[in-house]
Amino acid sequence: MTPLSAAAMDILEKQVSSTQSTLGVIELIAEDHDHGHVHRDHRQQELLTSILRRTGTSMALRLNQETPSMLPASYVLILVNSAEAFRSLRVHFTKAPQRQEFNFLIVLTRRLGRKAERLEAMRDIFLTCVKRFHTMNAIILTQRNDGVVVTYGFRLYSRDCKLTLSLDLLNRFENGSFRHTTGRIFDRVLGSLGGCPVSVSWYPVPPFVHFLGDMDDPEERKEVWRLTGIDGEIIKVLSKVFNFSIKLMPPCKKQRTCNGSCSS
Repeated sequence: MTPLSAAAMDILEKQVSSTQSTLGVIELIAEDHDHGHVHRDHRQQELLTSILRRTGTSMALRLNQETPSMLPASYVLILVNSAEAFRSLRVHFTKAPQRQEFNFLIVLTRRLGRKAERLEAMRDIFLTCVKRFHTMNAIILTQRNDGVVVTYGFRLYSRDCKLTLSLDLLNRFENGSFRHTTGRIFDRVLGSLGGCPVSVSWYPVPPFVHFLGDMDDPEERKEVWRLTGIDGEIIKVLSKVFNFSIKLMPPCKKQRTCNGSCSS
């Protein structure tokens, strides 16, 4: 078994429940634009065969002989030899994309000699995941020329809190094992907002939302402890869970309509 297939198997066996999940398997190969047909990638086929032999007896699989029109499962193993091939994946969503969440383990089978080429290909693939699919997470495995397999994820926020996609080196697989012990790598990619500010608009409607002080004073609104009430406490708890800071906007004012009811 090659280091790349061994690394993929290690992740699948530890991260995907063999009793509660079905693993969808998709193989993508770029077309030859000059002749309009697909050249089989023998290295990729050998990798696919090796993985299927290991997982077929312990995990429910759904192997797609052709590119599927719908994603076959919440966990999807995708073998792909280029970013161009990954962009060929077209999926019809039976529900709103926001209601369908997927975990992609993407194995980039072609060895790219230069690090810059690998990073460019992975960034292209991750951008496709974000723009086209509603992924809970996507992980890419690729093998360097020295035989070391590197595992990458992505972050949607940079250190200065700008909304941009950044590659994140998660682990290295060498000498038959990963360098670092990994927990749940298929957690939501937005599990942490990196301390970035989230603008919060609000209505002063006790007992749900109450402000201790002058709500129209921008300096006092910076003191988030002043926000209280049922919903106020909930948003403060969420800021700790998802690691974001609260930027309180000026309170929304309610106006009386002609029939005496309130509207925003």
